[in-house]
Amino acid sequence: MRFNIILYDNDTAHFSCFFSANNTGTTPIDELNVSFSLTNIMNIQVYNETGPLYRTIIETLSTKTIIRLNVSELKPTFLYNFTVGFDTPQVISLTSSFAQFYYALRADVNMDNITFQVKLPPERFLCSGVDPLYPPNSLNFTDGSSLIFQWNLGLTEGYSELFVVRYQLLTPTTESPILYLPIFYTTASSPNPLFFVAIFLAGLGVGMFVFYLYHRTRLVETVTDTSLTLLNEAEIEILRAIASSENKRITQKEIQKETNYSKAKVSITLSILEKKGFIKRESRGRTKIVTLIKYIRV
Repeated sequence: MRFNIILYDNDTAHFSCFFSANNTGTTPIDELNVSFSLTNIMNIQVYNETGPLYRTIIETLSTKTIIRLNVSELKPTFLYNFTVGFDTPQVISLTSSFAQFYYALRADVNMDNITFQVKLPPERFLCSGVDPLYPPNSLNFTDGSSLIFQWNLGLTEGYSELFVVRYQLLTPTTESPILYLPIFYTTASSPNPLFFVAIFLAGLGVGMFVFYLYHRTRLVETVTDTSLTLLNEAEIEILRAIASSENKRITQKEIQKETNYSKAKVSITLSILEKKGFIKRESRGRTKIVTLIKYIRV
């Protein structure tokens, strides 16, 4: 599998994903499914590399988009190659000091030989002052105008890998916006009533503009680098269990009881949520206390 992601300056990313599917069973397959933990996907294109592609069905659910490919009979030991391309704004979030690409890749089957590549916008560099790459990448290079970071890995069924790239924002403009105020006047000795209407509307407009700037600034300050990350169903259920507990603190055993998830699944999901910055875990003897440290509406 190859994931090539190009990041644009308009806060949008283009995904080009190549898949090579091998039928390891004993019966033919006539449908292949691939899902992305994204709900805002645009300009989807599917290209078949081997064998005819009869139909493509795209289904958007509450937490993911499923792309179903009706293919010719995929016989045992036969390989079927296809490419999926699309644009999405969901993998890029902005803070007051840097931009961040953020995507979690989950393996519903064993995934071998994964290449995950992220290309920054032209003339953008990694952000200083924070950990810019997670996990440590395998390779980085440039095409002459953009930096490219690449990971080579494999994933076991049921496991996830989180990819984070933090990079510089565009240089903000230092020029202040110019406000033009229409002037209504008259040569009569008494003031024109329109003049007072204009003053009122101008004051209202300036007030609304200041209110907007204030709340926009507050939003930038409170939106964190993980606020736009899409959570999977297990992460949502576990966050809901923590959020509904007293003082937003709960033990891992209580989470297992609340969600009916296995000990391994709870542990893996909590590790991912901790990396995303939603929770922190503390050991208290043989018990682990989980605390919600970032508010999110789940």
